[in-house]
Amino acid sequence: LQSQMSLLYVSLHDTINMLKANENVIKTYNKLYGNIFNTHGTRAFMLLNNIALVYYNAGKQNECIKCYRYVVDNLVPNDATTYSIFNYACSNLALLYTAQKKFSESVILIDKILNSNYGLKKNYLDILLANNLFLDNESQIVKYFNEYSNYSLEENSKIFFKSDESDYYNLWFAETHNVLFQNFAALKSRIPEVLQKAFENNIFYKSISLRSDNLIKQYVYFCSDDSLKTAYQRCKLLKHKYIFSSEQTATKYHNEYLNTYNSIINKIDGLGYKLKTQFANLDTISLAFNENEYVIDFCIIPYSDNFINPKYHYGAYIVCKKWECPLIIMLSDVKEIDSTFIISHHADSQLYYTDLYQTQANTLYQVLFQEIEQYLPDAHTIYYSPCGKLSQLNFELFTDDNGTPLNQKYQMVRVSSTANIPEIKSLDPKSFKTSALYGGIDYKNTIENSDVAVRGVDFRNLPNTGNEVRNISRILTAANIKADTLCGENATEQSFKLLSGNSPEILHIATHGFYLEDDSQKPFAQSVNTYSQKESAMALSGLALSGANNAWKGNFDLPNVEDGILTAYEISQLDLSNTKLVVLSACETARGRIFPVDGVFGLQRAFKQAGAGSILMSLWKVDDNATATFMEYFYKFLFETNDRHEALKKAQDEVKKQYPDPYYWAAWVMLD
Repeated sequence: LQSQMSLLYVSLHDTINMLKANENVIKTYNKLYGNIFNTHGTRAFMLLNNIALVYYNAGKQNECIKCYRYVVDNLVPNDATTYSIFNYACSNLALLYTAQKKFSESVILIDKILNSNYGLKKNYLDILLANNLFLDNESQIVKYFNEYSNYSLEENSKIFFKSDESDYYNLWFAETHNVLFQNFAALKSRIPEVLQKAFENNIFYKSISLRSDNLIKQYVYFCSDDSLKTAYQRCKLLKHKYIFSSEQTATKYHNEYLNTYNSIINKIDGLGYKLKTQFANLDTISLAFNENEYVIDFCIIPYSDNFINPKYHYGAYIVCKKWECPLIIMLSDVKEIDSTFIISHHADSQLYYTDLYQTQANTLYQVLFQEIEQYLPDAHTIYYSPCGKLSQLNFELFTDDNGTPLNQKYQMVRVSSTANIPEIKSLDPKSFKTSALYGGIDYKNTIENSDVAVRGVDFRNLPNTGNEVRNISRILTAANIKADTLCGENATEQSFKLLSGNSPEILHIATHGFYLEDDSQKPFAQSVNTYSQKESAMALSGLALSGANNAWKGNFDLPNVEDGILTAYEISQLDLSNTKLVVLSACETARGRIFPVDGVFGLQRAFKQAGAGSILMSLWKVDDNATATFMEYFYKFLFETNDRHEALKKAQDEVKKQYPDPYYWAAWVMLD
């Protein structure tokens, strides 16, 4: 019997074999001990739980429920083993009842577990909350949402401070469905207290990964422990060596890195608590709003009429100073939006972007903004934070049913986090005094030594970037801003890294940008060691500086010399907190690997992690000529209007006169 039970566990993936094994186990048991539904031994109850699972996998729900029901009704738990069997049957039966919309019966079963000596309430908060949401029991909804929210906040704040980063990224990825469930609770209940807390949670979790990285960095920078500072610098060096080392040395660097990182974490008390205290409060954020300003914080909502197997939809929280609590609305199906409007990196094409912002701009408005707009009757300024693959769309160029782009109806301000709005509003271009401009870069050993009109793919000459930075330098000088221009062989990776700790207020980089997938066949991508999806995205996106073609083609034998490829990971390790405006005049600088909760991992995250302010960046491969023209207009209007968002819109309008096709001007977005 034990042997057959072992087979039962091993064969869970094969339903047909499972059913055969199931029949044999039941026959054997009945022969040895009598009818399984007439016995009360621990062995029988354990077997019934396993048989129930087989029936469930085979789609035989009634038989599955019969097995669990017998255990729940007949087993009297009195020790750790029997409590475990009893709770297992109860919790699975509760989920089955929830799926059948028997919500009251499900709650009764969970109560049975909680009344036992081995039922931990925190393990059942999600199903208790779900059932009460469908029962529309307001007092219980508020109670369980608060408990669920607080427990999630506590647990998720601890995840990021593990010695093995690959583990904590995997843990966080596994937890994201619990974070999204809070959005569903807000939508389903529409209770003010739940709406406010769910909104605050949404914006906190969007930036929790970034905040956790910065928390350690800030603590080390401001502490008085020199040994901690030394360990932190060593940690950064080891991670860099691991990412860009040969297979033979990678393990050595990785192991030492983990040990060093762990020693840092152990020296900092209460990191989870410190992270939790950075929680964004709606009242504090609202103080920065004017009456005609609105926030739209996009989110993902798992929607189901029974909590089981939800479909994922894009949704949005809408916040206004006049309202007591946020609104939440559900928009279109995630898969439908992503498959219809957002193509893969490999399928990138001019025709696609022309069609998207010329033919389908109104369709995008209808599925992603029209319903929102009815709640913005007097809006002048809209702060919006995309989520998921919506980050690959330029909302400001969606057109309403009259053909009017949104950026002509409102001042649209794209933000990385709603929590940053008070800081965003304080940025004043008139206060800028310093700048550094990179352009006309000598990539050396260029492929075919030919000029190319696109600022991406392979690192060929970009004839207009030199003229671009020289013309911008004149505009900046006229505005009494010191302009340091680095061109040709002087535009080195080393010179960029030396800006750390004393960076200019404006940082302009006109070059090739790139974002590679993990499976890219580029020699550079093949040479990168990765230990998590998020970190690999940071190592496989970046900017090309002087001499970049050596490493791009796989030649890394340059002793004591930076390779010229400035990755997002390397940027993230710098201190660029004095930089208020970053202009990435290159291809695909807004691209990266996209995660459902904490957004895009690539250059935009890198500069934000380094402490930089606003970022002007591109959503796709941009034309060299049109980009140079656009950038000159942008700086001209920046100092005429003293408003970076207005300067962006005016620059796009001017380029549109020369290049009507949206491909040439619609790629540019400003991220605050």
